Amino acid sequence: MTDTLIEKQYFPRTLSFYRPHSSTGHQPCEIEINSGMTVLVGPNGSGKTQALRAIKSTLQGDENLRATGKVVRYLSSGRTSPFETYRASISSPQYINTSPASVGQQDHLNKWSEIESATGDLLVLENRADLRLKLEARLQTLYNRSLQLVWGQSGLRLEFRSLQDGATYYANAEASGLLHLISILASLYNDRVSALIIDEPEISLHPQLQAFFLQEAERCAGDPIADPAKKLVVIATHSTNILPVRGVSDLPKLVFFSDRETPPSKLSKNANELQSRRLAGLVSRMSESHKTAFFAQCVLLVEGPSDEIIVSGLAAALEHSLLGGNTQVVPVTGKGAFPDAMKLFKLASKRVVVLGDLDSIIDENSLVAAFAQTAQGLKVANEMGATSLIDLDRALRTELASMSTSSWSDIATLAAQNSYWINRDNLQPEEIATRRAVCGTLLTSSASEIIQISNGSKWLSLKTRLEALLDALEKAGCFVLRRGAIEAYYASMQNDGVKKPEAAAREIEGWQDSAAKLDLESRYADLIRAMRFAAPLPKIDENYLLREKLGAILGSVFQSMRVDMSDTELNSRASAILGPDADIFKLMNISRENQKRLKVDIASSLFRRSTFPFEISEKDNLTAIIMEKLPSV
Repeated sequence: MTDTLIEKQYFPRTLSFYRPHSSTGHQPCEIEINSGMTVLVGPNGSGKTQALRAIKSTLQGDENLRATGKVVRYLSSGRTSPFETYRASISSPQYINTSPASVGQQDHLNKWSEIESATGDLLVLENRADLRLKLEARLQTLYNRSLQLVWGQSGLRLEFRSLQDGATYYANAEASGLLHLISILASLYNDRVSALIIDEPEISLHPQLQAFFLQEAERCAGDPIADPAKKLVVIATHSTNILPVRGVSDLPKLVFFSDRETPPSKLSKNANELQSRRLAGLVSRMSESHKTAFFAQCVLLVEGPSDEIIVSGLAAALEHSLLGGNTQVVPVTGKGAFPDAMKLFKLASKRVVVLGDLDSIIDENSLVAAFAQTAQGLKVANEMGATSLIDLDRALRTELASMSTSSWSDIATLAAQNSYWINRDNLQPEEIATRRAVCGTLLTSSASEIIQISNGSKWLSLKTRLEALLDALEKAGCFVLRRGAIEAYYASMQNDGVKKPEAAAREIEGWQDSAAKLDLESRYADLIRAMRFAAPLPKIDENYLLREKLGAILGSVFQSMRVDMSDTELNSRASAILGPDADIFKLMNISRENQKRLKVDIASSLFRRSTFPFEISEKDNLTAIIMEKLPSV
């Protein structure tokens, strides 16, 4: 050690740093660290890499870590790039350097920690037999490989030998995953590193090897001051296999990133929410889709796998990419799990949208209560003249229970046709089936049908209030299947004896047909509203850019063309006006006497349009015709 340690332990520690921000230039951030491992999660472009670099600078300036006499090591996501010129045509076409892959210089032996690639680790391995043997023990177990490092004229040469047949070969021919693993493990096991920062350690590693990395990282991670054999490990990842979350106490290890504008968030180790037994149970049972949702900006919770299949099918058929909109669909096990799942993802700073069966709000008010507490829920309620959504729900729920009991005979004939009544569970109290059937009937029957039954005006008033509550909940992010359950939306009801997920899979067959899409928009309107609310992405409109380019070409060409101008000259002039973009279109001169006229086609195979080719003259309305041929999506 070079100095006297200032403190006897490193945790808890608050890391303060700045990261780039579009409007302010730099955004101040703070991350509380209470354990040896910290994981940054979030979508691409949310600022994780910039945060890692800022954390590196902060840790390098930490006097407690500096007092250990050890270094802060940073491994970039491009850590194996020094080898790539020997493995692929990187900078020249059809040229791969076939000489033995060599990296590094002897002049850099004392600066290995400043090299953010595998080169730094190889420089250390060549100098330290102990570290090399520790790494080689893993390579022999996992891959039946041994390695050797030899200095040559071009640098340090990495050689491998197969323990199966004794064959020796260079890094040129080795698996990229193995090269990544060597670099990562060498830094993990290096006892001269007090803090290790890795950007995307999962690159090129198969899932089982990612899990192995996590196991080794957790084993090496700890308080570098209290236990000199341990080190801080900070990583940014997009892999669920590298999330160290097995219980609710692990959640504070995660730092959640949403976008460049929003500061990252992290759950405090002492947060009251971590004491919830129900939340602890949910975390311990987390599925792969739950973990994947930690990387999204928005989570769409649905009630079971059938709903997930249908929502995913709708997104594909209607070309509304939920994943492209940074939204993850997560199925929960029953309506009772919605509030806990909401709490979990709210803690992870995710925007949460719920799509539940109608009975999820009819049977109890826990879901309404969960949304009533949100800022948007309060705003919506206030706009309706109520203190909260709970007040609206309570008054409606009271009258609904009363009329379902006292005036059941009024609506019984209509309600008997509702799926809730037809499929009622005779082991449950009848008032549950009655209340569900009444609500389902009110929502699926027209006003003209309702007004004709006994006490029609009262029932119609109840229908209006129920729809108003559901509309308000939707504005807050809570959507319900107004027909009841997902099966009530299927085109075919002939699914007796078929398991629900299989029936859902059958339902989505043939949805890619254009005729089917028109039907889906109306039949699945409740689900589509939820999808578009969760992922409010406009459709990709290629025609917008094509119109802009074509308008510029035609407007200019008509100004300078002659009736006898050749097609070659026409297209050359277009290229002079628009540059390479003009090559997307092909112009043909079909002028008649004194009238300039063009035939326009699309030359690129990437933009096939049924409206092309078309003819246009200088007297035509260019704007109107271009819009007709290239309409907005």
